[in-house]
Amino acid sequence: MTIIEDPRRLLTRPVDVHRLWRERTTVPLTAPHRARDAARRGWVQRCGALDVLAPSVFSLPTHAGDVVRFAGLGAPEAARLLHVLPVEALRDKQNRAPSLGAWLRAAVAHPGELSLHGYLVGPERPDERMSVTAAEVRGHPELLDHDLQPDCGPGCGCRAFWRALRGHYGFDEDPPELGAPDDVHRINAEGDVYLWWS
Repeated sequence: MTIIEDPRRLLTRPVDVHRLWRERTTVPLTAPHRARDAARRGWVQRCGALDVLAPSVFSLPTHAGDVVRFAGLGAPEAARLLHVLPVEALRDKQNRAPSLGAWLRAAVAHPGELSLHGYLVGPERPDERMSVTAAEVRGHPELLDHDLQPDCGPGCGCRAFWRALRGHYGFDEDPPELGAPDDVHRINAEGDVYLWWS
């Protein structure tokens, strides 16, 4: 997997994410979701999370039901999101990754170490949400001791590396179904590492 230093540079024009959200709020929900989810629609925009995330958006939906992708969230954005996001939103997680709240708290507690990447599901779907799917971990030269191999081959140190990170960032407090990333690899010679959950 090729890592782009700052994926936000892929956008060639300014993005009005607020307009996109307003437009998608008008898309009719399917019958089973109408009554239950109509009042919640657009909550990402109403709570103020979209204001925080808009500068980090690098990819817009290409078809109905597609997601908005963001990259590069650090401690300042994480602190603002912890302030505006509803408690139930902080429990969201990408499969076996740490929860959104765990990622945001870790970024605030360790400024400059984590750069968070993920997606937003829009209000045209009944599961409108924010998820963190990947992170860049910076400033830990001691992690060079772990032998991270492409495709996690024999003798790869990615599991030991993940155990060390779990303890460092407090992820052990998350539910027991927390699992190792699906992809772990170095980004540069300084030992910065990219983690991704499918």
